[in-house]
Amino acid sequence: MSILIFGEGNKQEFESSIKNVLDQSFKDYDVLILVRNNEEVNSIRRFLLKQYQTLFATQVKYQLTKDLNDFTGKIEYSLKKMKGQFITLYHVKTISFPERFNKLSNVLRSHQISALVSDLEIKNHNNDHLSNKQPILRDYSRSLNNIFFSVQPELEFTLTIKKQFLEEIIQNTKYLNRFEIFKQIRSNGNIFQIPDKLINITFDSYKKKYTNDFVQVPQNDNSMYKQYNRYLQNKNVNNLTNRQFSQFLNCSYDYLACDLQTQEIVQYLLIDSYLRLENPTQDFLKSMREKMLQLNQNIRHQMRVAKNPGQYPLVSVVMACHDRDYFFLEAVRSVFQLTYTNWELLIVDDASQNPLTYSILYLLEWHPKIRVSYLYTNWYCSFTNNFALAQLKGDFFALLDDDDIMVEDRLERQLSYMQNNPELDLIGANGLFYNEIGNYLYGLSIL
Repeated sequence: MSILIFGEGNKQEFESSIKNVLDQSFKDYDVLILVRNNEEVNSIRRFLLKQYQTLFATQVKYQLTKDLNDFTGKIEYSLKKMKGQFITLYHVKTISFPERFNKLSNVLRSHQISALVSDLEIKNHNNDHLSNKQPILRDYSRSLNNIFFSVQPELEFTLTIKKQFLEEIIQNTKYLNRFEIFKQIRSNGNIFQIPDKLINITFDSYKKKYTNDFVQVPQNDNSMYKQYNRYLQNKNVNNLTNRQFSQFLNCSYDYLACDLQTQEIVQYLLIDSYLRLENPTQDFLKSMREKMLQLNQNIRHQMRVAKNPGQYPLVSVVMACHDRDYFFLEAVRSVFQLTYTNWELLIVDDASQNPLTYSILYLLEWHPKIRVSYLYTNWYCSFTNNFALAQLKGDFFALLDDDDIMVEDRLERQLSYMQNNPELDLIGANGLFYNEIGNYLYGLSIL
């Protein structure tokens, strides 16, 4: 077995990942580590010499690459350095369970497998169990990278693939990047699912991965730009302006985050993908139908609003934000999935210091229904909300904190109640309380 260690991480995370691999009881492997430069190679060698003397000197090799998050960047050269019949991905943000490689070896020996994945565990900063992979599947369910190309953490974190199978994919793939390779693995390979949790990731590390995938990659990844350009042209979507194409990339993290025109393109692509599926599982078919229905309902409601604007008063959603990233983006995504679509979102940043917060704000600024303002002194929530209220255009407004999510029918139900009770100027509701990964804790949903 060959272990491929990759991913953006600090020195401590790299050393922890290497130690985790070398300390496992399973020893029939070689290790390839993706690094940016020879300086990082020398740093790892010093660590190995200090920890293990020369014990693993011949088992650990290195591959220089510009993008540590993309293990496919130098995949042809990497394969020549790996001796194993199977290749296991090891992302530096994760930690493998002590029995991971023994378990994988036993499964591989007893089944004819081209590729396999396992479950994973999310832990908090105290190393307590929070959840398995379900929150990750939920968070990435509306990602176009996942829907069209199967790029999502389940594969990046837990994949083991037969080397010969990967070589065949590379041979038959014109454009070598993670999008095409993951897509081919999903479509050509019978992926074996191990129910066991064989790796874990802290929630803090997952938040960084999530924000990187959804916010930073679309703004900086040249291979993603080229992939979508080829994909759209292949689907005869070749009349987009530069601005329209940029909007498409910017909403790739969530098809409901697209403007109406882009949503119509995504709807066409979803239908096309659905009709071209080969040997899909019933669960996958059901999931695709649910996505198409959700998007279609969103589009149809926006069209009804455009046709009869007087029947659908504008609701201004006001949000103050400060230094949040994962929860902030989740709060915004809850606005996108509202069943009532005639809203505007006013976001006022209260002098954030977190660069990821600004990356999210820059991503959202292009959206025609979102207005972003910046305060350069931290005035706290009351002042910030009042600042936003002075700018709203809606007949009604709703407050949303940057770490809350709205139930999808919140505006629809509250607006209906106020219209049926015109003597009311203000309405509230009970709340539902969840932990950080979305497990229900307490609360009642009653108006």
